[in-house]
Amino acid sequence: MTEMYAFYEREMPRFGWEQITIIRSAISTMTYTRGARVATITLQPKTTGGSVVDFTVAPGTGGGQAANGYRNGAPPPPRLPASPRPQVGTSG
Repeated sequence: MTEMYAFYEREMPRFGWEQITIIRSAISTMTYTRGARVATITLQPKTTGGSVVDFTVAPGTGGGQAANGYRNGAPPPPRLPASPRPQVGTSG
């Protein structure tokens, strides 16, 4: 769960998402906004190891947004991958 928390905290801003709130506890909730959308990420540990991640993106209130739905009229940044991909080593 710690690794997933760090992943989203690091990667969401890289894809243009602005942090609104973060609650870090036994069940952590992270909320971000980008343009006219709000993303909510809930991280919960599994009793058998690992974690459960709920990732929801929904329309926000849209207040103060440009006509295209993005701040300052900027185009949307690239999409965030659903989960980190394992790194594969090379043999030589």
